[in-house]
Amino acid sequence: MPHPARDPRHPALLAGALAAYAAVAVARERGGGPLELDRRVQWWVRLRPPGPFADVCAALTGQRATLLAGTVAGALVAARRDGRSALPVLAAVPAANALHAIFKYGRQQRRPMRARLTGKRTPTFPSGHATRGMALAGLLGHLAHRDGRAPAAVLAAAGMVAVVGAAQRVRVERHWASDVLGGWALGGAVAAACAWWYDYARDSDRGSARGSDSVKVDPAPGALSTASSPPMPRARSRAMARPSPSPPARRVSD
Repeated sequence: MPHPARDPRHPALLAGALAAYAAVAVARERGGGPLELDRRVQWWVRLRPPGPFADVCAALTGQRATLLAGTVAGALVAARRDGRSALPVLAAVPAANALHAIFKYGRQQRRPMRARLTGKRTPTFPSGHATRGMALAGLLGHLAHRDGRAPAAVLAAAGMVAVVGAAQRVRVERHWASDVLGGWALGGAVAAACAWWYDYARDSDRGSARGSDSVKVDPAPGALSTASSPPMPRARSRAMARPSPSPPARRVSD
């Protein structure tokens, strides 16, 4: 099994997420706006009214909720391990927000008509809810799988909140479907990078703690240790120093 910090899956996941984001971004740029997929999905979601569960998931993928969840998770990691391992957990959501803002305001993609009519005129690509939710859920899922502290149901629930919360933004016509796809890809890249960083910090701390332990070397078998053996009495030492008398020669009769 490869060393966790040198696991080839980390760069592979990071490269795959970045490639997926680039593919969606290039498609949006070439089309000059929403894709045909976006219009089909928009027509489909209009026939299905939003539910309370989807609204809760959308609220949990908001900026304040994800920052709070990332801070709590980082504090738990710092309490269980150390501050160095908690840094990637604390940095996941701020990094997702920063990348989301850089790419979002650099492209100036327009939102759906309903969002613009309600006053939401900021650029639309990629979705911030999708980016933050996927970055946090992906990293927490990696931590739980790495340390084995959470069952599979908890990981599935975290992933479902990230997916449903971002999809709800399409349902209420605040984002196009390609905005959510791009956000998921960008958030997955942030999660992969922070997971790689966490594994490196975790195993570096373990290696330094292992190297600081003193190593006791046992003496070789059969070696005499004069420091540990008790002093020998003087009379006994003289007796051992005397040569033992040779046995008398046996007479052989003719």
